[in-house]
Amino acid sequence: MFDYDKLAAEAVETLDGYDFSSTLKSCYGVDILDVCDLLETYGDAVSNAIENLSEDEIAIYLNKRYGMKMKEVSRYRMSWNNRWKKEQ
Repeated sequence: MFDYDKLAAEAVETLDGYDFSSTLKSCYGVDILDVCDLLETYGDAVSNAIENLSEDEIAIYLNKRYGMKMKEVSRYRMSWNNRWKKEQ
């Protein structure tokens, strides 16, 4: 998997050495970054492997390896605009 990128392929090999089933079974509608945080609790090797994968690659990996469903969700993110001036 991910033969186009040596680091990503090595990351998959590392992740394949673990069974994340018990952790992933509790995930429903969870953001991919939150899933990554859960998996990183397995230790530095897993954390380093996850750092070498994009969010898309992690989602694809979890789908192929564990049958996890993925759904892209658009969300609005708001930030205060310090340069905004109220119309008078």
